[in-house]
Amino acid sequence: MMHRSTSLVMAGVILSTSLAFAGDNRKPQLELYTGPIQRAVPLEIARVKLIDGQVVQVGPWMPYASSDFFPTGGFPPSPCNDGGSIAFDNVEFADGTLNIGENTKYGAGCNMGASRWWFGATYRNPFWVNDIQQMFPGTAGKKANALVPVWANTNPGGTNFIMAIFTTEDFDTTCAGPPANTIYDGVAFNFGNLATGVYFATLCITNPTLHLQLPQDGSGGYVGIYLSSLSPATLYPGACQPLLWGTKSGNPSQQGPVQWDDDAPTNGQHDPATECFAYNFNVCPNPLGAMMAFWAAPPSCTSSPDLDDNGCVDDADLLIVLFNFGNTGDPGIVGDANCDGIVDDADLLDVLFAFGTGC
Repeated sequence: MMHRSTSLVMAGVILSTSLAFAGDNRKPQLELYTGPIQRAVPLEIARVKLIDGQVVQVGPWMPYASSDFFPTGGFPPSPCNDGGSIAFDNVEFADGTLNIGENTKYGAGCNMGASRWWFGATYRNPFWVNDIQQMFPGTAGKKANALVPVWANTNPGGTNFIMAIFTTEDFDTTCAGPPANTIYDGVAFNFGNLATGVYFATLCITNPTLHLQLPQDGSGGYVGIYLSSLSPATLYPGACQPLLWGTKSGNPSQQGPVQWDDDAPTNGQHDPATECFAYNFNVCPNPLGAMMAFWAAPPSCTSSPDLDDNGCVDDADLLIVLFNFGNTGDPGIVGDANCDGIVDDADLLDVLFAFGTGC
């Protein structure tokens, strides 16, 4: 969806967000990573927000329940015990498994097996923003109950590794910046002292106080931030980056060629003149983007006028009702504040009577 503007701030530094084309001298040479990709399991999980532009922890660290992982569920069913359906896939697991390995389900394969693209072991890009052009049918506006990122941590030092993931309603494809707007509450995963390596993590979000809101209209973006601390938020100091893959032409979910990378220089900001990149590298797949998969939680509904779950009943909730007025479906469809399966006058009144609550 196009594309309003805000600024992000981390530890007091504005994360503002011209076009730096992929392959120019501001990036190292694209390489094919052919080594092992191992699974990482976080120690704990917490809710994070962007408050006045700052990354802030707003919930306690809670032990991560690795028992929620359900590998026999295969792919594309959700890897988590509470089920769900695939909403966005830029990872491509091996057919029928949750092991990294090329899946040809969505079109002609690249014949690369488990290999993926990256910028080499010394590259550092701890803050990136990528787009979602479209999601799997029926998943727009739902909550994500599982996600799978793939990344490299090639820092030889013993530094704590925290990954914060946010979703956004709007993504800037024009390279005018900033890269994203309407950034929803996110989730932080603390992996502790993560050894040097390339990783994927199957991350289940089953605690009711934690969630990731998928774009209401099926188009938006996702943000990855690698940190060493949340007190205050501090970018990871060593070499790190998302691994890169593509959605392929036959994939029901799609992304475009633009990605914002904090790498020229890495300073907690996105400079529109140097850090908005075209990821058309003319390799397979094309274009590339930060590897991520999201699953949509199975249908469920809790009556609430706070439709975007940001703690404030405001104009955004009112617009959600108006833009979806008259729609019918499962309880909890986008705009259904009272969980009766239809967006109508009753939902509008729920929002109006609660307007301003929590703001």
